[in-house]
Amino acid sequence: MKNDINIKEEKIKDKLSKIASKIKKDKLNIVHPNYNIKNLKQDIESKNFKELDEETIKKYEKIINSEVKKASKINIEKIDLQDLLNKTNIILQKEVKEKKAIARFENKDKIEFAMKGKDIHKKGDVCAFCGNKISDDVFEELIVYFSVDEVSELENNIKTIKKLHKELEEKVENININEYEFYEKYKKEMKNLNIDGLKVKYLEFLFEIKKALDEKSIFTKLDKLNLELPKNIEELLQKYNELVNQNNNDDLVKQKEEAKEKLKNHYIAEELDKIDYSSQEAELNRLKKEKEDFKKNKFDKQNEVIEEINKKIKFIDTKINELQKQTKNEKILAQNINKKLEKYVSFELVHCENTNQKGEYKIKCTRTDKETKERDITQLSTGEKNIIAFLYFIEKLNEIEENGNNKEKVVIFDDPMNSNDDTMQYLIIKELQKLFDEPFKTIILTHNKHFYMNVTYSKKCYTRNNFYRLYSTDVETEIIKINDRNEDFKTSYQELWQQLKILENNDSVSEFVILNLIRRIIETYTKFNNIKENDFYEDMEDARKLFNVNSHSIDDFEAELNGKTKKEIIQLLKECFEKNNAINHFEKFYGKEQEIEK
Repeated sequence: MKNDINIKEEKIKDKLSKIASKIKKDKLNIVHPNYNIKNLKQDIESKNFKELDEETIKKYEKIINSEVKKASKINIEKIDLQDLLNKTNIILQKEVKEKKAIARFENKDKIEFAMKGKDIHKKGDVCAFCGNKISDDVFEELIVYFSVDEVSELENNIKTIKKLHKELEEKVENININEYEFYEKYKKEMKNLNIDGLKVKYLEFLFEIKKALDEKSIFTKLDKLNLELPKNIEELLQKYNELVNQNNNDDLVKQKEEAKEKLKNHYIAEELDKIDYSSQEAELNRLKKEKEDFKKNKFDKQNEVIEEINKKIKFIDTKINELQKQTKNEKILAQNINKKLEKYVSFELVHCENTNQKGEYKIKCTRTDKETKERDITQLSTGEKNIIAFLYFIEKLNEIEENGNNKEKVVIFDDPMNSNDDTMQYLIIKELQKLFDEPFKTIILTHNKHFYMNVTYSKKCYTRNNFYRLYSTDVETEIIKINDRNEDFKTSYQELWQQLKILENNDSVSEFVILNLIRRIIETYTKFNNIKENDFYEDMEDARKLFNVNSHSIDDFEAELNGKTKKEIIQLLKECFEKNNAINHFEKFYGKEQEIEK
């Protein structure tokens, strides 16, 4: 039977491998290059494969062969032809009256020729045109003629308009449309905008302006240009850019992937049909079912034997349990406590088993091997009583668990380190850490940060366990959940900064509360960095008065604040660190992202 299954599986595997290889080699690259029989089996299990008609196949092939296109936007710049026309007409209407007539300047061309000659020659030069030396008198005469204020002003105005004209002409020339960057379905709409046609009209308009400016002479007044303004090209460019967005956001890439998926499923369905995959798979399943039925029958028989053995084991376990409960008594509990305390104290706990003192305990010294008199447990110190009570409670918890008490329990420890010296804290921490793995809920309250950091060491799973910090403001106690390691305790100094950020953003906390925190921060910083107080507060007398003096006293406190908000107080603290070249220190502990309003 097993051999028949193997033969059938190998035949199917061989045929599927050939199908996967054929699909992978398809010219349209409808699957990734590493497509194999494993991927094919996943596609078969999805049952999405379906044969397609010829027309649908061609449609998907056309989509796959389509080229992905991306059009470029046009930078829209202000092209104010009306402004250019107005300024040009003002220039054309202006003329300069000759202050001193020169007889040889018979017409405009000669005047412009003389002006050009003045600009390219200097006194004593030989005229490039006639070859005669230019006399000083002639040169002086030309300078006077062409250097009057009106002439200079008009010349400069003409140059300014020509420069503006050139800038606008370049902007128009830079408007380039490429229809080949668009998909076919967007080309018609793009052509209907007729931006190239409007561009030609802009250039023709600018040509007329340039022509008039070239004809303009400073000594001649010309008629105003009466030109029709072309349609606003900026509106068309805006529509063009919107069309670019539509074109570039077209979902052709997505359509290609969908087309490939459809064709892949088509070829899978087609090839599976050729090898009659359904019949072969049904035959293989039949053989496997026969094998499973045979194994099940055999398993059921063995299971009956196992069940009988388990009944016997359960009966024996019950008996053992009962015996364990009988032996679990106060004496064993005392022994367990003594074992945990033997390295830390010089006494041991003795359970009194006589009739008169049943259920009571005495204390016996362990410093000597000689018989010592037992003394009353009340003679122990408060700390010693506390540690015994703590361990007794732990043992009772274990006893409840071992007795199979399945009721949901919540165990609360309120500052278990209180009145215990440092010697005992590690024992307490060790015992409490064991409770983290117990099924019942454990709640630990403490004011001791050192104890908190030790008892939670290696137990910092912020999703499985919950950690909270309680802050007392001047009006209420705020409960803050610690969500990750960054929000948790690190050092006392970091905690001061963290408290400052929390209280600074708490609207119910007054400005007075944060001043003491700031004083402690500055005091710690200056002592650690060996900075004198006078040096730290140099040129910062307001900060010294607010942080160093008034944080100790409430005398005239409100007057010293002078209406300062918490934001302004924090800003003053920041300025102190900036003054001491320690702004990086401030930003590290308070945060760069904090926006401090001045």
